[in-house]
Amino acid sequence: MDGFNYSMKAIPTTFAGVRMRSRLEARWAAFFTNCRWKWTYEPFDTDGWAPDFTLHMPAGDIYVEVKPVLTPHVRDVFIAVARPLVSSVGARALLVGSSLDFMNGCCDAALIGFGIGKGAYDDGDDIGIGCCGGQNGCQLCPGTMVSMSPNGADYQCWVCGGYDGNPSHDAVTAGVDALWADACNRSQWRG
Repeated sequence: MDGFNYSMKAIPTTFAGVRMRSRLEARWAAFFTNCRWKWTYEPFDTDGWAPDFTLHMPAGDIYVEVKPVLTPHVRDVFIAVARPLVSSVGARALLVGSSLDFMNGCCDAALIGFGIGKGAYDDGDDIGIGCCGGQNGCQLCPGTMVSMSPNGADYQCWVCGGYDGNPSHDAVTAGVDALWADACNRSQWRG
């Protein structure tokens, strides 16, 4: 996504043997790893957009864009560049920022970012992260049972595809705050 100028310079950082363009991207890679989500860094270029990551989920790939600041303008540009890819391959796209957004001070119920595609409203939706409510005891949501779903649409888990009519970020022992804190520690500069 071109056309954005930031006052802070990105600090190239290596995580899991992969050199990334910024420490923020490395932090997200560490978080995805903590969630036991398989990822690929800078998987491909399209006409107008090169996603920062692909998350390889049982319910289908999710293309991820990392931006330090999420403004309405950034969301609009993200929708414009990601929509053609999402529409053509039936995938989902996720825009993440500098941190998780913990809702109402609750350390387990959080928003991971903004998404378009399967299950989200046509113009995009906030994406919740927490414990999978789609299939109780679901083995497809790996490890910590961390899952994602649109916050206002049909609540289908973006990890396993499960659906129970309730938000998949049910705020029960997902521990996403600890996973995020650990990711921040794991991606810090080491001289």
